[in-house]
Amino acid sequence: GSVGLILTSRPRDEVESYFSSLVEEDYARAGSKASQKFVITNEMVATHPVSMVEQFRKLGLPVEVQNGRVGLIGGKTEHVVCKEGVTLSAEACKLLVHFGVKLAEFRVKLICRWSSGDGDFQMLDE
Repeated sequence: GSVGLILTSRPRDEVESYFSSLVEEDYARAGSKASQKFVITNEMVATHPVSMVEQFRKLGLPVEVQNGRVGLIGGKTEHVVCKEGVTLSAEACKLLVHFGVKLAEFRVKLICRWSSGDGDFQMLDE
C-alpha cells in the first residue's frame, strides 16, 4: 500500500488513539474480496438513461432497452454483481462505484515512530 509521513508535536498516545479509530468507508478495488453480496435490481437500472446501456453491457451487466427504459435482459428482476468473500473484478468495482456502494475500509496503520526529543526510534506492533 501507500506510505506516508506525519510530523506532529502531539503526544504519542493521542496520535496512536486517533489513527487506531480512524476508519472511512471506501470503494473496493479490483482483486479485493467482497465484504457482502450486492444485487442490482430492475428498478435500479430503470432510473438510468437509455444512453447508459452500452456502458452497462461493457461492465458485464445484461441490460436492454424495454419500452424506452433500461431493464435487465430476459425479464430478470435482479443481477448479482458480487457475492461475499469472492474476489472482485475491475468491472464489478466500476459497477459498485456507479451505484455508490462502498465495500472497503480505509485505515491508517502506524508502523514506526521517532522522537526528536531523545532520538528514540521504535517499530510499532506488526
